[in-house]
Amino acid sequence: MDEETDGHGSEPRDEQGGPYHLVPVRRRPDMVRFLVAGAFLGFVAGAFVGRYGPDAPNSSALQEIILLGATGLLVGLLVASVVYLVAERVSQR
Repeated sequence: MDEETDGHGSEPRDEQGGPYHLVPVRRRPDMVRFLVAGAFLGFVAGAFVGRYGPDAPNSSALQEIILLGATGLLVGLLVASVVYLVAERVSQR
């Protein structure tokens, strides 16, 4: 006789003798990964524009890379947070 059944072969039982209750599993997106990826991609895109874009007068190439990289980082964070909120809303359905 199987230990997990009630002896009649019906549904499985837990340790207290009650039936198992299946609970649906909902996977949530990881917010930190979204934000870090968005910030990194934004910084890389901004730094790329700063390096290979048109030159600004009275500023060095490093200043352009830092300024546009930081701006890209902030924009990347904003876009990643919106994408995270949409992904979380979709995962709840």
